[in-house]
Amino acid sequence: MGEQDPRLRSFELYLRTQVLPLGLKVNVELALKIEALQRRIADDARVIIDAIWSNGITLSDLLAELSRRGLLAKYIVAVANEMGEKVSESSAEQTLASALGGDMNRPGSRSALLAFQALARSYAEKYEEVNGFASSEGPYCPLCGSESNVMVQIGDEFRMVCSLCGYEWVISRSTIRCPYCGNSNALKIGLLMDRERRYGLAFCQECGSSWKIIVDKALASGPSSLIPLAAMAADKLRDAADRLFSPMKGGEG
Repeated sequence: MGEQDPRLRSFELYLRTQVLPLGLKVNVELALKIEALQRRIADDARVIIDAIWSNGITLSDLLAELSRRGLLAKYIVAVANEMGEKVSESSAEQTLASALGGDMNRPGSRSALLAFQALARSYAEKYEEVNGFASSEGPYCPLCGSESNVMVQIGDEFRMVCSLCGYEWVISRSTIRCPYCGNSNALKIGLLMDRERRYGLAFCQECGSSWKIIVDKALASGPSSLIPLAAMAADKLRDAADRLFSPMKGGEG
């Protein structure tokens, strides 16, 4: 499946032509293996999502339904088997619950989170197809609740991108806006860009927060699951940005 699925070919092409040239160290083979695993789970779960979507389900509703059908544990075990971890079906859901609570010490926690991410991505893809990109002013994903510190500019829209489910939500149009305090005064938002002006760091003078931003069309239009990875290139600008915007104290994205 991995070599034939056009989504995986697009995933690999973006990795090799967009992410790797940024100087980021990525294990392409491992990334492709995980993507193939997650796509299989997402595709399988999509059948159920489509069947019950008219009920107005949330991501939590989806997890509950998959648990009721005995599929949630099976997905976790399937990922664990592929990743060389040991998880039993009887303990799989508790392993996921612990991992979501921040406890990564249980065997199989990584696999449980990968399975959960696949389901969250499938849900987000369906939501986007039906509802498009929602408007939301904060840094928290309106679908899964995860905090994002990655912004992309698509046309005149500034969107946040969730690193968990990949959903994008519009935070402002025409003018960049701080996702943490809502400041949209261009004179109070600092931007430090790379030489090619593809990505950078944004700093808010009002609240002191910072976040990564991608403005290059090719980078910003890649697979949503990889955009946060590409945005990590902006961390190379952190020291210079801290020197330039040293008076701006506060949160760091």
